[in-house]
Amino acid sequence: MADCDVLVLGAGNNGLGAAALMQRDGLKTMVLEKADRLGGLCSASHFWPGFTHNTGAWAMFHSQLQTMWKILDLDSYGVQMLTPPEGAVNFGATYEEPEYRMYARLEDHEAYMKQEWGQEFLDAENALYQWFAPLMAGIGPVLNNPAISIHEMINMMPSPEAKVRMVDLFYGIAQDTIDRFYPDKEKAKAIRGYTANLCIDGLWGGPKTPGSNLALAQHIIGHAASYDEGVGYKLVKGTFGSMMDAVGKYVTDHGGVIQKNSEIEKILTEKDKAIGVKLKSGEEITCKYLFSSLDPYNTFIRLIGEDNLPGWVTLGAKSINFRCHFIQAFLVLNAPLKFKDRLEYLNEGAKGWSVRRYQNPETMEDNWDRVKMGRMVPAQDTNWAIMNPSLFDDSLAPKGKYSSTVYAPLIWPQHVPADKVDEVKEQVFQNIITGIEEYAPNIREVMEDHRVFAPPDYEKAYNTTGGSFCHGEIQLNQFFNMRPFVGMSNWQVPFLPNMYLCGSGNHPSPGVNFLAGTNAVKRFYADHKIK
Repeated sequence: MADCDVLVLGAGNNGLGAAALMQRDGLKTMVLEKADRLGGLCSASHFWPGFTHNTGAWAMFHSQLQTMWKILDLDSYGVQMLTPPEGAVNFGATYEEPEYRMYARLEDHEAYMKQEWGQEFLDAENALYQWFAPLMAGIGPVLNNPAISIHEMINMMPSPEAKVRMVDLFYGIAQDTIDRFYPDKEKAKAIRGYTANLCIDGLWGGPKTPGSNLALAQHIIGHAASYDEGVGYKLVKGTFGSMMDAVGKYVTDHGGVIQKNSEIEKILTEKDKAIGVKLKSGEEITCKYLFSSLDPYNTFIRLIGEDNLPGWVTLGAKSINFRCHFIQAFLVLNAPLKFKDRLEYLNEGAKGWSVRRYQNPETMEDNWDRVKMGRMVPAQDTNWAIMNPSLFDDSLAPKGKYSSTVYAPLIWPQHVPADKVDEVKEQVFQNIITGIEEYAPNIREVMEDHRVFAPPDYEKAYNTTGGSFCHGEIQLNQFFNMRPFVGMSNWQVPFLPNMYLCGSGNHPSPGVNFLAGTNAVKRFYADHKIK
């Protein structure tokens, strides 16, 4: 007799979400997690006593998870959403250039744009969002249903004009879109830089990479949907770890089992079924159905093994691009950052809680050229964001102290030898701090300690191939019916009919939204006629 009805591998947001739904519906569910905490890249880290940092994700669009929020009644578990009291700020390449603010609430943002940038730029911003409207309309129904091809989506459009627009949205270049709506490269530097950042987040490429419009559109859609809801982006009080703990509590409250510190050695198969797993400890756990929220390479190549796979699965899993160009650093501060000169207003209250320098798309493209060739990005060209939510969330640090996080894209040089990773990531970090010093000169003075995570660290600590938080980067051949690869896009594993994929490496996309997990459960229920 099987130990459980459903065995779920990995306790990230999709694995936990899927387990919660199935346990709610009466299936005896068990979750295995390698780490000593829940959430994966949505977990909380405690590198120093009394300090809490988001491990990976730090903000989300609440609109994308409202359904699961209500189903799991997370309010009753004490999870609190926080709307940032002030807008995020994007600087130009130097502190003399005008900065751009992105507010969480639409009305605040529009008022700011009219006052500081004028109607011309507000109109341009609205026009940019309208440009992506056909994709929003076309992709909406696909998010919660089986993936279709890009050409099928294009053919669904109601007019030739809409079809042409969709082709550009999928295959176009983000740089061209940015130039179309913000042609003044001098006056609009900070806006152009912020928009360019949206296209390289999770993309293996730069603003001029073919298909970068797709990555840009994915982020624009999230912004637009949340603004329609009237809330914009939100944070979780106490970091995402508190939300993941609540979802885990829902699972166990309804009779499910979660087993941490359980590293999986291999998935056990018999004929055409996945029958369970063997742990590194030697323990074997059996099941009727198996769900994996791990990335596809880990699931197929490492845990099932090439000898047990059809050739096309081996080829597909090995063809996924997991390469990353970002680093993230966690900081302990003994005082807030102090911004200089005309930026001193950011020192008031929480106004400087999220500041960044995402330079113009031209500099970003230069940085992409550097990192893909294994070269260092100089301090003056670094792009970075430094977040300090402890300015308004006092649960994150002891009184009088602050927990901050630095995220920097297009900066990790490729091909770094394993024995040089620590040396290179410290050099990269120091270049970033030099860049931040131009705006907040006291950063080295108030920084008591820091820890830097490069892609190799994320791969080792969180079992994500290549360190990819997307479980496979956002690019045209890794999206829709090609995610994770052709023949494996709709959650059920064809050669193991009782096995399902529910992680971010599957349709529809990465993100803190539970979509891949809930879609996998829906497919599972349909296949096995479960109500």
